[in-house]
Amino acid sequence: MLIAPVVTETEYEQALGEIRRLVALEPERGSLAGDRLETLTAIAETFEAGHFVLDLADIEAR
Repeated sequence: MLIAPVVTETEYEQALGEIRRLVALEPERGSLAGDRLETLTAIAETFEAGHFVLDLADIEAR
C-alpha cells in the first residue's frame, strides 16, 4: 500500500476522492481497504489542520 504525504491542494482533492470511494465500500476495520481509509483520513486531517485554520478568537460566548 503506497500512500504519500498530501502537500498540494490537488493531492488533497485526490485523497478526498479516494476517501469517498473507500467509505462507499464500507470496509471492515483492519482490512487492507479499512487501513487505507484510516491512513488517508489521518493524512487529510493533517493537511486540513495546516491549511484551513479558523480564527475563533473574536467569537464570544453568550
